[in-house]
Amino acid sequence: MSTPSGTSDPVRFPALCSPPSHPSRLLIPLCSMDSSVGPLPLPFPPGIPTGAATNGGGDSGLIEVVPVPILTDNIAYLLVDGAAAAAVDPAVPAEMVRAAIDRGVAITAVLTTHKHWDHASGNAEMAANLPGAPIYGSAVDPPPAITHPLTPPTPFKWGTLTITPHGAAAHTIGSLLYHVTSPTDAAGVLFTGDTLFTAGCGRFFEGTPAAMVAAAATIRGLPSATRVYGGHEYTAANVAFGRAVEPGNADLAALEGAVRVKRARGELCVPSCVGAEGGWNVFCRTAVAGVAAAVGGGGEEEVMAKLRSWKNRL
Repeated sequence: MSTPSGTSDPVRFPALCSPPSHPSRLLIPLCSMDSSVGPLPLPFPPGIPTGAATNGGGDSGLIEVVPVPILTDNIAYLLVDGAAAAAVDPAVPAEMVRAAIDRGVAITAVLTTHKHWDHASGNAEMAANLPGAPIYGSAVDPPPAITHPLTPPTPFKWGTLTITPHGAAAHTIGSLLYHVTSPTDAAGVLFTGDTLFTAGCGRFFEGTPAAMVAAAATIRGLPSATRVYGGHEYTAANVAFGRAVEPGNADLAALEGAVRVKRARGELCVPSCVGAEGGWNVFCRTAVAGVAAAVGGGGEEEVMAKLRSWKNRL
């Protein structure tokens, strides 16, 4: 099917600037609690450009992303394109508006990774306050209130950006990965929702280990410098699990130290990048002999199933 595209006129929808209708427990500040100290970048492997450890913007030529912590441990995002922004998984619309006002942009579109309430429950309110704005989501098992159903991997334009949705039917049947590129940022950014987190992955509520193996292969097939933005801040627990699976993994050891510092400083552990996930995310390493041996061996799908079952028990 052909995919509609476009942006609406910038609308700041002041009606959403009132407190959210359900509590937003902001346990994770947007940045370091000490404003004199910049965010600590994650320890990416050699060869990854320095900018891949940042949120872009400015004169970098990289697509700008603004993380917006919401609820207990969710992370929503603003994808910035000039004076406009697309809200990614805006489950608490008021928090997205506050972040947009702080950044000086107007929300003109919504990207939804999957149907779960902590990602999609704000769609109807966003649509009501942004008449005509595209609300993107999967055509399969669609999230609520979407206006522009997507069929992967058909790309579409939003402003100056090109967005390619990829199916990832592991966490939910309709989960999408959004790979966003620009003329000056070919590696771009990837919004993974609950399919992939920094050093971890989401539970397979509706999908299968085979679907997660396929999703991981899709992710690994993107440029190594593609910045990865997951839907939750679970990094400390993910690293602890990874260390149990691969105690000798030097990439995980380096990440563990950085995560300890970042979380103590109140920082989110995003962005990661595709190249780094291949080194420290055991769910992207099911073909590695040491990972397979840690769960008793097997093919990639069996290893993925055993890893997820082990993690589920923790």
